[in-house]
This record gives sequence, structure tokens and C-alpha cells, in this order.
Amino acid sequence: MNLTRQISTTTDFDEAILLKKILAVLEEDRYGIKRLTNNIVEFSQHNGGLRWNFEYFGLLDSGEFSVERSDDKNVVKLTYLAIPLSEIVFVIAIFLFFAIFGIINEVYGSFFVGFVFLMLLVFKYFNLRSVAESMLHEIVQQ
Repeated sequence: MNLTRQISTTTDFDEAILLKKILAVLEEDRYGIKRLTNNIVEFSQHNGGLRWNFEYFGLLDSGEFSVERSDDKNVVKLTYLAIPLSEIVFVIAIFLFFAIFGIINEVYGSFFVGFVFLMLLVFKYFNLRSVAESMLHEIVQQ
């Protein structure tokens, strides 16, 4: 039930150059490499380093770059985890808590608190989509 996405683009770069560019982008953003083969790079943000709280919305939780040959071009695919299941469950639990609290105590404004958490999750999803697209663009640019 994890919310994953996949984006891809084509390029004329050689596989070796693409892998070097992928590793450079991941190292720049301090992602940890989980698995590295000749055409797949799997990464995670959980590399043991400390991060600021505001970096939470700008980092992919984990993902995988793959380079595949198609005709005379290489296809670079990025499959990433947009929102982990634990975050979805947490936000639903908070939303339900405040909804039930509001109904029991007839404080219907408490729905707003749960709604704020829900909107933060939606904001994170769209923000991470743009982060992933910019990472992919940075890899394939000249």
C-alpha cells in the first residue's frame, strides 16, 4: 500500500556516464546507496546522517534508478517511494482521532486539525514529485 511513482526519460548518454551522474546527484543530496549494479542504483535517505526538520518535504524516502537500452537511446527510470505506509496510517489515525473527538464533544472545528495533517501529506506528495522530476532532469541534462 506504499504510494510509489515511476517517471522516465530518454537520453543519448552512455550507461557508464549516466551511472556516474546518478551517483553524483545522490551524493550531493546525501542519499545512502543500498544497491549498485551496472544498470541499477537503489537508494534511501536513511544513511545515518542527521537532517533538519524542513528537509523532510524535500527528500525522497527511497527509490531506484534503472538504465535500460531502447533502440539507439538509453531510458532512465526513477521509481520512488512517495509516501510510506506508516505516514498514511499516521495521518488517517490523527484525522480519525480529531474527527471522533469533534463529534463526541460537539467541537466540529477539530476536523480542521486533522484536515491540516491531510493537506501536509498531499503537499508532500506533490513536492516530492517535483523533486524527483528535477533529479531526473539534472541527470539527463547536458
